[in-house]
Amino acid sequence: MHRTRCRSGRKIVLAVVITGTLAAGLVAGLVLAPRVTANRGWAAEGGKNGDAKVAPTQTEEEKPQIVVLGEFTVNVRANGALRYLQTEVALSLSGLSEPKGGHGGHGGAPSAPSLPEAEMALAKDRVVAVLSAADFRDAGTPEGREALKRQLAAAIGKALPSYKVHEVLFTSFVMQ
Repeated sequence: MHRTRCRSGRKIVLAVVITGTLAAGLVAGLVLAPRVTANRGWAAEGGKNGDAKVAPTQTEEEKPQIVVLGEFTVNVRANGALRYLQTEVALSLSGLSEPKGGHGGHGGAPSAPSLPEAEMALAKDRVVAVLSAADFRDAGTPEGREALKRQLAAAIGKALPSYKVHEVLFTSFVMQ
């Protein structure tokens, strides 16, 4: 009886090892296969070597970058009374060119992306205009804040047509 337990124990161990090996092979195949076929140039439809169309890589100007516009405090009307809205706004923009000089700051760290002074003034003006026209009650809801973001993106995109506004970010949002 002792021998049957050893044999059945070995069978279980062998089954676990085989299952683990197959699982590892499956995971490796799923992870590595797209990379290998992409490197060889095979199309997803089964094309021949070199037939695959590779998506162009984004240039630095096409990649969205975060540009901080700063803090804004505006008066907002609420039932005839003046209330305050204070927020910090940042933009996810593409179309920014590499700042002259490459790296700034200490230790060669890259400088934060920014807009030229005139364009920064235009963007800030649009933020003040949109936020000042906001309804206090609407701005207090998640849907209202999302609507403000869409309005800001449209207004800034119209004022700065050489850039693409991907997203408006509120890094703080306080109403009083």
